[in-house]
Amino acid sequence: MKYIITIASNASHEREYPTDSRSAMKAAEQYGRCEGGETVTVWTKSGKEISRVVWTPEGGGRYLRVAL
Repeated sequence: MKYIITIASNASHEREYPTDSRSAMKAAEQYGRCEGGETVTVWTKSGKEISRVVWTPEGGGRYLRVAL
């Protein structure tokens, strides 16, 4: 696995998963729980943040990309 995903929210403890994808949106679709304040971040193994999405409940709920 090339990258590490971290998922944190107001309702649950931070979780971590290995992945080959650089896409936080794909990770959110696979591992996300659509919880309030949820943030899904993809990191390189050296600790550089490369992609992030956050959950918003507005309009029925969806993940929004965050500019880094």
